[in-house]
Amino acid sequence: MLIKTSVALISVLALALSPVRGAPVDQYITVTIHETPSDPQSDIDFVVIMKLTADRQDGDSVGWEVLSFKIEQWDGGSKSKVWMETAPAVTGDLWWIEHADPNDPQDDEFVEPPEIIGTAGPIEGTNDDLDYDIDGTVYTPPPLPASPPFTNTGSLDAEFWIVGESQAELDMTDEPASIERDNDPPGSG
Repeated sequence: MLIKTSVALISVLALALSPVRGAPVDQYITVTIHETPSDPQSDIDFVVIMKLTADRQDGDSVGWEVLSFKIEQWDGGSKSKVWMETAPAVTGDLWWIEHADPNDPQDDEFVEPPEIIGTAGPIEGTNDDLDYDIDGTVYTPPPLPASPPFTNTGSLDAEFWIVGESQAELDMTDEPASIERDNDPPGSG
């Protein structure tokens, strides 16, 4: 009896934390950081595109693996530099999100990314690597009658700096950013 109970318990645990079968499709999360973070009309400063794939599931919680992390620097309304890292270091290894329906993730469920730290290699407009550290924080909306600046507003701590440079390209603490989800945005990668 003890052996049957142990086998049953191991089977239940293996299913609970098993790779996701029939998982939601890969997701792309786009983080848009404006020159004035709380002003959606200000110029775009950086765009970060993360490609995620469902890796593990525990009930309604899905552990998303960040497959790629692309950073675009914008200047005057156009991309000027682009860096990318595959399989970046994610605090906790996966981005765990509790979904209302794991097979139908919603945009607002992705507004608080985990801390992701690394060095992205240049792919356009520069030959220099870019060190980065980005971490989602809890967004506190402004008091009424004001409203959040974006449809899906997240809050970020973020630093981007060119390797070897002493001044950061971006240094923000607890600032709002637009965080959108798409199954396959154009130009993602």
